[in-house]
Amino acid sequence: MLHDLLLAVTGHGGDVFVEKESRFEIANDLGFFHPSEIAIIHQLLNLGYHYKKVKIFCDTYDTVQIKKDADYRGGLYLSSLAVALRKTIQEYHSAVVELELKLMNDPQLPLSQLLLALQPLAPLVAAVSTLVTEIENKKVRGCMILEVLHKHTANSVAYIKEVLMRVEQAVHSVLYDQLTHWLLYGQLLDPHNELFIHTSKAVSSDKADQTPDVEGLSLEESEDVIQKTECKLRLEMLPNHIPLLVAEKILFIGESILIFEREGKNGSVDASSVSSLCGLVLKSREEEFLQLIQSLANTPTFSIIQFSQVIETIRHCVSQQLWTLVLEAGLVAELADLKAVFLLGRGELYQTLIPAITPFFHNTSVATNVDGLFQLAGQQVLLEEGMLEKFTLSLKPQSPKSAPASIQQGERSWKILRLDYNAKWPLHKLFTPAVQDKYNAIFTFLLDVRRAQYRLQQLWIMQMRAKNNEDAATSVLQWALRHHMNLLIDNIQYYLQVDVLESQYWQLIEEIGKTRDYQHLASTHHNFLVSITAQCFLNNQMVSNALQRLLKLIHNFCTIMETTWSSDSKRVPRFDSTSSSEQSSITDRAKQIREFSEAFERAAAQLFLILSNLKLHQGSQYTSQLIMRIDYNKFCSKSATSELLATNMQCQQVSADQLLLGVMAPDATETTEPGPKCESEKKLVELKLRHGWPFPDMTDPPLCFRMKSSFIIPMVGTFSKVLLKWCNKVNGHNIQTLRNLVANRPAGTPLVTVSNHYSCLDDPALWGLLRWRDLWNARRMRWSPAAHDIAFTRKIYSWFFSAGKCVPIIRGLGVYQEAMDFLIERLKEGQWVHIFPEGKVNMSLERMRLKWGVGRLVYESPVCPIVLPFYHIGMDDILPNRKPYIPRVGKLVTVVVGEPMDFKDLVSEMKAKKEDPTTARKVITDRIQEELGKLRDQAEELHEKVKRERNL
Repeated sequence: MLHDLLLAVTGHGGDVFVEKESRFEIANDLGFFHPSEIAIIHQLLNLGYHYKKVKIFCDTYDTVQIKKDADYRGGLYLSSLAVALRKTIQEYHSAVVELELKLMNDPQLPLSQLLLALQPLAPLVAAVSTLVTEIENKKVRGCMILEVLHKHTANSVAYIKEVLMRVEQAVHSVLYDQLTHWLLYGQLLDPHNELFIHTSKAVSSDKADQTPDVEGLSLEESEDVIQKTECKLRLEMLPNHIPLLVAEKILFIGESILIFEREGKNGSVDASSVSSLCGLVLKSREEEFLQLIQSLANTPTFSIIQFSQVIETIRHCVSQQLWTLVLEAGLVAELADLKAVFLLGRGELYQTLIPAITPFFHNTSVATNVDGLFQLAGQQVLLEEGMLEKFTLSLKPQSPKSAPASIQQGERSWKILRLDYNAKWPLHKLFTPAVQDKYNAIFTFLLDVRRAQYRLQQLWIMQMRAKNNEDAATSVLQWALRHHMNLLIDNIQYYLQVDVLESQYWQLIEEIGKTRDYQHLASTHHNFLVSITAQCFLNNQMVSNALQRLLKLIHNFCTIMETTWSSDSKRVPRFDSTSSSEQSSITDRAKQIREFSEAFERAAAQLFLILSNLKLHQGSQYTSQLIMRIDYNKFCSKSATSELLATNMQCQQVSADQLLLGVMAPDATETTEPGPKCESEKKLVELKLRHGWPFPDMTDPPLCFRMKSSFIIPMVGTFSKVLLKWCNKVNGHNIQTLRNLVANRPAGTPLVTVSNHYSCLDDPALWGLLRWRDLWNARRMRWSPAAHDIAFTRKIYSWFFSAGKCVPIIRGLGVYQEAMDFLIERLKEGQWVHIFPEGKVNMSLERMRLKWGVGRLVYESPVCPIVLPFYHIGMDDILPNRKPYIPRVGKLVTVVVGEPMDFKDLVSEMKAKKEDPTTARKVITDRIQEELGKLRDQAEELHEKVKRERNL
């Protein structure tokens, strides 16, 4: 019997101990065992179960198979893990063999001695079995095996932890081997797609089918496919214990070796453009770095600190050498050429190009060789031949749907002009197509401004020639309007060329001179483009639209005036004997010019007020600089009165409160900094909250407020409970965490819950998940922001929702408004605040960028709150976002509550570093968005699973 038992503990069943459902049990017809013996046998059989599971895993994966099957999960990491685990359980196997020998010498060996010999190894075998089970069940592969191993190692104790650390280091050896090839030779040896780095060759669409995969190729095989290799991180394969910053450094090093060093060695670029340092990025330090990586592999345990230090050492060397390469390639001279052409630094070039290209754009029947005209214009202004050869001007292909019908063909052609820059090696990695797209966006805007300025100048010449043939009254209107337009556009042009482009360019050159690090250099150039884009207001929708309206008015005015004077020049009018038809024509022209003048004044006033509001909220220096340029004589300030704005915005179909609030790009109102509210803003808030601020002093709320709140909240809570739990079906996961934090969190600790917003009934119906005693406790229930233009439009609404602890939020006013200050005060008191960071009902169910208000709540709360995210699906089935707005019954709602998020260390660190509040809010919000994204995936999967099971 003992022989059969020893076979069972090694995973082999028999007649006495049979295998049932992957476990070993005593045969049913055996009744001669004592209960104490049965207990010992069950312990030993449980060991056999765990050992068999580990052994099967090792037998399955200890040999790497080359399979292209999509279902195959093997690979280098699984194989390495299997080999390491086989060595780990070898001690257990040896102990069983030793017991077998003892049993052969002493057939009367007691059962307790078997238990005594194998019991010390039981925790280890069980831990390894748990590890294997998780890897099998979750189908973990590649680098993510390291994450599972690291988690199990960290949660283990004593002897088990030591063993798992050795196993972890053994599996890390695969990573070290792959990193050695990637970091030192730019070669990615990853035939099973297991590493967190992915490379692929970028080719045109017509050659897409012929694209070879760089992964897994030998050094010789990959020489022909490195020139246009794209390298990227695969975050789904990045273990959590390896920081993203370290992974980005690894990507940068290998990509640099691949693109710079191996290109030079393999002759994949023109030899004349290759630096003398090409192929020597690591120089003589390859052996040194190889030893550093090998030292990591030879250490008994994995240390993220040592790992990060080695990566940083290699990165620093590579970055310094690449800095030398790009400086030697003439980076500063290339930047000067880009400024001259893309940023209109050579104004005479475009002064010549604009009149040369305009007739061809108006005559659509003639094919236009815009690059030929561009090259000719460059030759006429004596542009260097070497500079001209680097640039190509073309018309960007555009689908008919993307071209607004209101734009004339000539104007549309100007909008789709594109400059292409042929960057020489090795600058091609700095001036990538994505970077050139940013340059082109700036170029299109600058060219539009320059063209408007040129046309107004030409208009003056035409006007001077025709002034003797014009009606006096009409001539005065034309001269005045053209003068106002020219003055404004000249000031805008001066701001762009002097205050923005020249200033940022020389700051860039200064920063380049200070650094000896390629990555810092690339970051500086990126910041240069970002700064120019921001200071040209290309990312600010409201300012950009206002500028575009101004430019469109100027172009339309110039077109009409050019057409009029062109037709007038063909005849000699006689104003002393003007016919009735001519007199009518003059009257119509005067009326048209007055309409243009009024429209222009409206657009100019709108631009000025938007900029003034932007300055008030952001206080940015460049906004103040542009205001100073266009309002140097205070003309705009005097003309842009509030009455004029209200009247003009009705004509423009833009509400005055939108302009005062500065409705801008998605991030603009969220980045505003706190400051004193001006009278116009206070009046606007009073106008919005026409029934006044609904809350008394909440430090000591009066009895009447407490009484109405104690009545409204239990009433609504009861409705929520009945609707959610009794009238519909709830599929809840981890709900107990929400209930515990609402009722039992430490005294004085605030709570912030965040969730998606799919239905107008999300709040309060979702709180039906809470216990009755929490729903009926008005002091314990949440505070929540609510849209002022929905919940506070009438006095009775204001009374009801404020009693229900809803706070009126004015959407568009930014993160610094009274409602946000009020919520922070409630957090200071340790209360619960719930917020929908999407900022509105997400009727399209898309993955929306979260607003940064939640970031401010967490960052500026005196006591850092516990943040609890949760995600729900199905509330829009209970109350659809369409008429009739009547709640439904019998629907399924899935709610997945995440784990509490602790931001104490992060907030403390950012405050110690005096981090910019805007950056701090973004960092916090991004982390919450990442967690909500994970919860969404879980909720969608669980929701669909339950629907299938219940046939819903």
